[in-house]
Amino acid sequence: MITGSFGWSSIVCLVLWVSSCKARLQGTGTGSTSRDTDSSFDFDFYVLAMSYQPEFCYKHRSSDWHGCEHPDDFWKADLTLHGLWPERKDGSWPSTCSNEQFDDDTLKLPGVAERIYHDWPNVRGDDDDSFWSHEWSKHGTCSGLSQGDYFRAALDSFVPTPAIVGESYGDTLSRSDLLEAYGGSEQVVLVCDGKSSKTQYLTEVRFCVGMEAGTSKPSGRIDCPSVVLSESSCVSDRIAISKFPGDDALIAGAPREEQHSLRISTL
Repeated sequence: MITGSFGWSSIVCLVLWVSSCKARLQGTGTGSTSRDTDSSFDFDFYVLAMSYQPEFCYKHRSSDWHGCEHPDDFWKADLTLHGLWPERKDGSWPSTCSNEQFDDDTLKLPGVAERIYHDWPNVRGDDDDSFWSHEWSKHGTCSGLSQGDYFRAALDSFVPTPAIVGESYGDTLSRSDLLEAYGGSEQVVLVCDGKSSKTQYLTEVRFCVGMEAGTSKPSGRIDCPSVVLSESSCVSDRIAISKFPGDDALIAGAPREEQHSLRISTL
């Protein structure tokens, strides 16, 4: 017979707690959707960040990374995923919400394996999972999603790059034209390297993504709040679209090395 303060209600609570922990552990790295209805996520929307690899590689041109030396042609005209980041309306964001380690088997899951190296590449090399591990540890662990669901969600949120970017490879384009091509100034954040008084180079484009009611599953693009839009750093009327370091390194008729010495790194 059970007596004292530790009664039947305490046993029931203990059983439920153990069951909950077991469900979470079983969902780790398996692509399970068991976390989709987890109300513990502490954010309001996502920021989807997409990188322009030629500019990233130029900033790291002293490194002999395979993806920079032998880039996919797709990366010359299209931005690729950087990450899907939980964000709050007040401009803060959660970070590294658990110590759950990245499981590289996640990259082999259906819905991930066939897209990850093309749309979310690590230019250091396909056998280096440090980039994806970082994105999971810092951002994915705060999403309320399993590893499989987090990576699928990011890949499903991929935003196609307007043709104007590829058409301007190694040249400049109008900032207003690029904003319009992406859906307007309320839906996109343009991030550039370089002083506003000199040539600015497109390095990243960010979008805001909403969530399905009651879950942390991404639901599609939304207008960005002012706190996110304020992160735009491309202020020049024209923006330079870099080439990969191995290509002809001229931007708007001036030697790239000469212009690069005037730039401010935003890494």
